[in-house]
Amino acid sequence: MKQLLYVILMLIIHACVPQNKTNGLKDRRTYVDYLDSIIQIEEMHLGASKDTFINLKNAGNEPLIIYNIESSCGCTVASWEKQPISPNKETKIRLKIRRFEIGYFNKNIKITCNSKQSPILFRIQGTVIKK
Repeated sequence: MKQLLYVILMLIIHACVPQNKTNGLKDRRTYVDYLDSIIQIEEMHLGASKDTFINLKNAGNEPLIIYNIESSCGCTVASWEKQPISPNKETKIRLKIRRFEIGYFNKNIKITCNSKQSPILFRIQGTVIKK
């Protein structure tokens, strides 16, 4: 009797636990094409903001879904369309950079999506100068 109650309890727990976002998507993964994982920024002025973009193409047969984009610091903010990107279509991710330190910088961007390459890592490099 105890074993039966244990099995029923385990089934209830399993049914109530939320599934990971990628569960069920393993067979629905796609491929992403992009030109370069290193983005070079021309010199930028101290305290000024600068926009740069990452262009991604869905090169697979399933819709591309971007779950999250993280930066290695608060000086870079990403914005992107939250809608799935159809196969053979492109999307543009906007990165707004604002630096308050003079000199060379080298920051990381991590894109988590339903691509087989996920997470996709990019690097932003540049130099900040005085006005």
